Amino acid sequence: EIPESPAGAGEHEFEELTRLTNELITAQRRLEKQSAKLRKLHDKKNLAMGIVAHDLRNPLALIEMESQFLLGESQGPLNENQRELLKSIHRQGRLMLSIVNDLLDVAAIDAGHFELSLSKTPVGELVEQNVRKNSLLAAEKSVRIRFQRADITADMDANKFEQVLNNLI
Repeated sequence: EIPESPAGAGEHEFEELTRLTNELITAQRRLEKQSAKLRKLHDKKNLAMGIVAHDLRNPLALIEMESQFLLGESQGPLNENQRELLKSIHRQGRLMLSIVNDLLDVAAIDAGHFELSLSKTPVGELVEQNVRKNSLLAAEKSVRIRFQRADITADMDANKFEQVLNNLI
C-alpha cells in the first residue's frame, strides 16, 4: 500500500466538512419551515381563543348583571334559599367572567397587544373592597381575611390590580 499523501488527507477532510455543512444547512431549512408552521398554528390558536373568549364574555356578563338585578329584589322579596342560590349564581358568573378576561389577557400578551390603563388609584380602598368581596368566599371555607387599610394612591390599572388581588386571595 502506498501511504496517503498529506494533500490527499486534506482533500478528504474538506469533503467531510462540506458534507457536514450541507447537512447543517438542510437541517436549518427544515427547522425554519417547521418554525414558520408553528408560528402560524400559534397565531390561529390565539385567534380562536380570542373569538371563544369574546363569545363567552357577553352571556357571562348578562348572568352577572341579571343576577345582581334579582338580588336587588326589584322583582319581589326573596326567601333565604333563593337569595343564597342567586348569590352563588352571581359569584360563579363573576368568576367565569374573570377567567374569560384572563384568557383574553393571555391572548393579548401573547400577541404583543396587552395594554394597561393607568390612573391614580386609591390602593387601600381598592384592596378593602376586594377583601370584602372575597371574605364571603373565604368564610365558606372557614377562612377569615383581615386587612388594615392604608391610604396610598398609585398610578395603576385598577382592573388588573383587582385581578391580581383576586388570584392572591
